Amino acid sequence: MDNNLFNRKTHFNTITTTLLLIVVTIICSRCIKIQSEEIPITLSVSTNSLNFTADGDELTFYINSNDGWYVNNDYYASWLTVSPTDGFSDGNVTVTADANTSSVQRTATITVYSSVNGVPEQTISVTQARFIPNLSVSSTSLSFVAAGEQKSFTVTSNTNWTVSRGTSTWFTLSTASGSGNSTVTVTASANTSTSSRSGTVTVSGGGITRTISVAQSGTANTAQVRFVKSGAYSIYTYMGIADISITTIYASCYFGTGSGTSSYYDVPAGTLTPVVWNVNNSHWDNFVLTSDYTTVWTVNLTAKNRYTIQLYYDTAGYHMQISNDGTYSSMQYNIGSNIPEAMTQATEGRSRLNN
Repeated sequence: MDNNLFNRKTHFNTITTTLLLIVVTIICSRCIKIQSEEIPITLSVSTNSLNFTADGDELTFYINSNDGWYVNNDYYASWLTVSPTDGFSDGNVTVTADANTSSVQRTATITVYSSVNGVPEQTISVTQARFIPNLSVSSTSLSFVAAGEQKSFTVTSNTNWTVSRGTSTWFTLSTASGSGNSTVTVTASANTSTSSRSGTVTVSGGGITRTISVAQSGTANTAQVRFVKSGAYSIYTYMGIADISITTIYASCYFGTGSGTSSYYDVPAGTLTPVVWNVNNSHWDNFVLTSDYTTVWTVNLTAKNRYTIQLYYDTAGYHMQISNDGTYSSMQYNIGSNIPEAMTQATEGRSRLNN
């Protein structure tokens, strides 16, 4: 082969190859440029604000991106946490706020950055409500009997609280402080006075004060009597005790024509007169003293003492006598057991029929 011809072909091929490479390079660079211009880096968030209650909570926002990103929490907002703090492409971010125990609202800022320079950052404003305390009690008043007893009330609250009784010493409290919801028991001691007494329970917390009025009745100015009918006779079917004029019957017991012993009855302390129901005349009869057969027989009953009034009959007629059975505590009312068998005769009367 002619060497000149071979050299010309080789030179042509080299030039052709070089031109092709140049063309390909230009096309590829133009494609890359076009691609870069058609798919820009994007970054956006689903919300620009998050609002939390004072109790704290978890809220979520969405990041829309076609590249990498990272989240920066406000440096001073230690009460906030975010997760995750970085990612690629689209994704959710969870923000957790601790409970706000302050009476002041608090704020913070969360910033989302792109991993590519020049892409605008996104900010989210975070607000958390201030703590608002609440405190309530289940009762505004408590009343106790003279004998003493326990009663309770409920405290409903979202904060710490204290409970006090002021200067009152006749009742006690089961606790002096608490937190949240709880029950407080109030114990009143026995009131041995005939006068009532009062006091106040104060529950305070979170700048709120609730008061409960406490009252206790005094020991009633009463005595107790029971009736004993000895023997079976039909003229007197009831025994009772009344005021001097027999306008008020304070206690009575029906025996019929038989005998028996009643339970104890509460009656006013002081001067009273025993009476019997006369079936022959259908009215109450009182008794007169045997010394003059004129003076109405009365009895002086001392408060918190028990008495037995007995009606009996002998050859001299109908008689009534009374005995003091001793004192009783404020817890004992209308109890018919433990009745003394022996009765001491204190005074005696003879029936006077009020015909």
